[in-house]
Amino acid sequence: MKKYVFLILTILSFSCDDTEFNDPAFEATRNNSFWEASVFEATLGSNSSLRITAIASGQETIVLDIPSAAVNATYVLGPEQNSVAIYRIGGEASYTTADRGEGEIRITDISNNTVSGTFKFVAFQEGIDIPISFQNGNFIGVPINTNPSL
Repeated sequence: MKKYVFLILTILSFSCDDTEFNDPAFEATRNNSFWEASVFEATLGSNSSLRITAIASGQETIVLDIPSAAVNATYVLGPEQNSVAIYRIGGEASYTTADRGEGEIRITDISNNTVSGTFKFVAFQEGIDIPISFQNGNFIGVPINTNPSL
């Protein structure tokens, strides 16, 4: 009996999840595939607007623009909204929520010159009806820079 208890405890100890959280990070699910930025920063505008820029390998860029930076605020994306999400692939394709897209950006924390939150959006290229979708987006501890480099 002791052998079985030992065996069960051994199996359970090896099956524990060792999930690591990246901090800082900017990541999401793009069209059902994991997407992660390697470089990211946030910039506060003179009018308290906030722009978060994230770049992944292959020159894929996400830009999140919101009119203010308030904690626990949710900003709606879509036509006739003050907030916008943009996804660019190199210098060629550009998807935006400004004309036909939808989604939201939520700021969960601003502290120690960093910003954290969540996002999701569906964006379109001009004149093309095939959208790109970003879901389960998180940005954690993104540095807020006064002199933007991206």
